Amino acid sequence: MTTFSTNSKSQPLQMQFLSRYSLCPVIVIFITCMLSNHSANAQAQHPVNGKKDSLHAEQLFYRAWKIRYDNTDSAMYYLKEAKKISQEIGYPKGFIRFVRIYVPLIYNSQGDVHEAIQLCSQAIDTATRYNLRMELADSYICMALVYQNMSLFQKSVEYYIKAQPILEELNDKQALSVFYSNISGCYFPLKMYRKSLEADEKAIRLSEEMKDTPTMAMTYLNAAVVLTKTGDYEKAFSYYERSFQFSNISGNNQFKCKALHNSADLLIRMAQYDNAITRANKGLILARQLQFPSGIALSQYALANANFHLLNFRIAEKFATDGLSIAKANNLLEETQLLLEVLSKIEIGLGNIRKSEIYSVSYTKLTDSLFDINIAASIQGLETLYQSEKKQKEILQLQKDKQIQNLSLEQKAAFNYLLLVIISAFLIAAFLIYRNIRNRNALTKKEAELQQQYIRELEKDKQLVAVDSMLKGQEDERSRLAKDLHDGLGGLLSGIKFSLGNIKENLIMTPDNMSVFDRSLDMIDTSINELRRVAHNMMPEMLTKYGLDEALKEYCSTINTAMLLTVKYQSVGMDSRIDKPVEIIVYRIVQELLNNTVKHASASEVFVQLIRDENRLSIVVEDNGKGFDTTLASENKGAGWMNIRSRVDYLKGQMDIHSEPGKGTLVNIEITI
Repeated sequence: MTTFSTNSKSQPLQMQFLSRYSLCPVIVIFITCMLSNHSANAQAQHPVNGKKDSLHAEQLFYRAWKIRYDNTDSAMYYLKEAKKISQEIGYPKGFIRFVRIYVPLIYNSQGDVHEAIQLCSQAIDTATRYNLRMELADSYICMALVYQNMSLFQKSVEYYIKAQPILEELNDKQALSVFYSNISGCYFPLKMYRKSLEADEKAIRLSEEMKDTPTMAMTYLNAAVVLTKTGDYEKAFSYYERSFQFSNISGNNQFKCKALHNSADLLIRMAQYDNAITRANKGLILARQLQFPSGIALSQYALANANFHLLNFRIAEKFATDGLSIAKANNLLEETQLLLEVLSKIEIGLGNIRKSEIYSVSYTKLTDSLFDINIAASIQGLETLYQSEKKQKEILQLQKDKQIQNLSLEQKAAFNYLLLVIISAFLIAAFLIYRNIRNRNALTKKEAELQQQYIRELEKDKQLVAVDSMLKGQEDERSRLAKDLHDGLGGLLSGIKFSLGNIKENLIMTPDNMSVFDRSLDMIDTSINELRRVAHNMMPEMLTKYGLDEALKEYCSTINTAMLLTVKYQSVGMDSRIDKPVEIIVYRIVQELLNNTVKHASASEVFVQLIRDENRLSIVVEDNGKGFDTTLASENKGAGWMNIRSRVDYLKGQMDIHSEPGKGTLVNIEITI
């Protein structure tokens, strides 16, 4: 079994968020309450049984959880055994429980971010697949904690927000209270102070409803930090007081220490320096008892800052240098930053301008650094430079030549260091400029593509307007010609027939002449009927009076009567009429398809079907003719197919043609009406 060890300076994943201005509480409380509420307490009083079942797995998880930071190797063993059992018996909750405890351990002992994220993702997938609501919320929060520890607060908030509705649905007040404190800790570094304070107030309200003093101590402490940042000092101080009271009741000395040194810093802001010194001294005593390095450093910072404002520069320098030593020894970057800042001011008060500059450079370097560099090494380098300058006089007295040589080396090292910083800054600036140019070019290219798309749409709209005008002109011309033929030429032929009929009654003709005369009258009748048929096809009366369905029925019946081929017509959902222009275009499409079938398909049967489904209209025309190669359809320049395609495009429809030589043809058209 692979083992991992932790030293006294390492902190659990959850504890790394706790600093002077950090809002994240002891997140381990959340996992504690989850485990205790859902599995751990139920197993606490029972020895581990020998059976491989969910009870056995839960007992192992509880053992691992109890000793996870005191005996990491044993905890790892129990966790892996529990995970193995869970996989063997198909217990998905077991895998999720494993992830919740295992991820903080590997993160702290190995710093393996990639494995932590991968395990959290697997836990989320497992909880989703098996619809495990509480476990899904736990998995989201576990992922949020990993991103929060990486200072990726926006990403962390995304996962917290995913967990929020589940926790509210389950109405677990304990979990919700700590949850709101956690998400407040993400909003705070993002400078979303209003949302941070809202979350803290919700956490306070829930903890008071439960009368949970440990959680009340934590939530009041977090809210006080936000109030300090927003400038509401009076309310912030009252919250620190409540946090101290509830910490005292619950016995949480670490929260007491934080309340003391944070409130001391707040009193300095309020210019109450003596009261600040009193509180900071109490915090320092308590932090030393707890061996709490952050509390020691921050209490000494508060004492140094308060004495600085009281012009006690020597006392302030002593507290600040002691605090800086503690902060550096424990790699407390934020505390180091604060102490460097106050030391710079203190040295100015003492008249040590050179020392002040050194501390100021260290502070600026630590504050403005854009990359994750080794801050401790940089500070140690500056400290070494300071010690070298401090010993300069001794070196001059003891060995003048050697002192000059060492000074030259120091200057060269400083020059190289400065050159490295300049080159790094130049590379960063060049990268930012390159990225900006690349993004700008991409944006320009995207805008050009959008402009071209817009032009194409305008051209398409223009084409549709032209087609609309053409189709409207065609139908108007058809209507005019139909009316002229029916009313003009038709009336004239009817008059000629009537006149010839009257002449026949008044003339004496031979039988042969009578036969010729009768044939002439029959030809006039045929011409009148043909004229009516042509006029009817140009603008069917049934279409204008009764609509598309009745017009197509009549047209199919006409083809059947002419015995050209058998047409079967079927319609579904055509009870109500559609827009007249659409009716005319659909009628012309079907008419043209049937004309193509009569002229070219050599078919004996045709099936015509119209199906209307709300605002969708489906047109199907299928024949049993000789068919054709559909790959040549796009190259067909015949007027019939061109008319059909133009009308379908005008209606913004889709036309599919299915045909093979010798297997007939099926045309399917879908349009929106």
